[in-house]
Amino acid sequence: MFPGGIADKLGNRYEAKWLVRQLFRVLYGERDWLRFEGITTAFDGFEFAVGSDDNTEWHQTKKTSPHGNWTIRALEREGVLEAFRDRLSSSDADTCFLISEAPAKDAQVLAQKADVANDVVEFESSLSQEQSRAFTDLGAIWDVDKSTVWQWLRRSFFQVESENELESHIGIMAQYAFEDASRQSAFEALRDYMEQRFNLRITTANLRQDLQEHPQLRFKDWALDPTLRERLRQETQSYLATYSPFGAGGEVIDRKEARQVFDALLDTKAPPVALVTGIAGSGKSGVIRHLINLLFEASIPHLAFRVDHHLTCQRPEEFGQAILGRQERPTVTH
Repeated sequence: MFPGGIADKLGNRYEAKWLVRQLFRVLYGERDWLRFEGITTAFDGFEFAVGSDDNTEWHQTKKTSPHGNWTIRALEREGVLEAFRDRLSSSDADTCFLISEAPAKDAQVLAQKADVANDVVEFESSLSQEQSRAFTDLGAIWDVDKSTVWQWLRRSFFQVESENELESHIGIMAQYAFEDASRQSAFEALRDYMEQRFNLRITTANLRQDLQEHPQLRFKDWALDPTLRERLRQETQSYLATYSPFGAGGEVIDRKEARQVFDALLDTKAPPVALVTGIAGSGKSGVIRHLINLLFEASIPHLAFRVDHHLTCQRPEEFGQAILGRQERPTVTH
């Protein structure tokens, strides 16, 4: 048996809804990766981990408490504090989360006060007698000195989330991300997606790629479509191919006009349209080619095309489809 046990079907459980909510953070690039139900001992006491290059968040969900509040002793009995200790002691960059509909009042207050205190002395001076007893109990359970308890509390989060709030958040994110996806259908699709990826590290890139091919979900936001950037690049390359090679010996002359247009495009106070004019042979095409190169070097999505190559299109949506192979009108960043 793997540590923690193999996950059973998530179904419609509270845990599944928190997991899907965190999956949206990875989808939108707020976090780089997520791993559900890892089989190493690091996952003991946690359902999943989500993180970025410099931080790993360990998440545990417990929908309710038997007495309506997670006391320090209740957290100890449930193994929550032991799991927190193991992760917090293993890395200074790790953080631990308990998500529940029931509050953990003492632990939450201690964590909040620890976060704003400049040192353990200031922290202790801010505590009431009841909070001081909870702090002492926590130190005994973790078996570390007061300074370490204070530091670990700064990386501990005891968060209250109602199931209705989770469902609402999933619905908002689903409507923003996907075409024709209801809250329930998006939740079910993403829950099933995670159930098939037990112990796998899911990154932003492979999540977007997988969902691009998902039979039930279709991206609404072009920035989440991993294939659109490549289509923009291909169309721009097709535009460049309509001209004879520029430059001498592989070198392109630096044109100040290209840099002026480039700077104007990045200036939020500049006009939204820049018009390049000049008599035939004055170098307009060279300016545009140089501008395209500057945009490419800056990793700014862009699209260049010749209108006369798409004159057969009668409507805007046909024009977008001709360029990008999509049914909807494209959103293009210049």
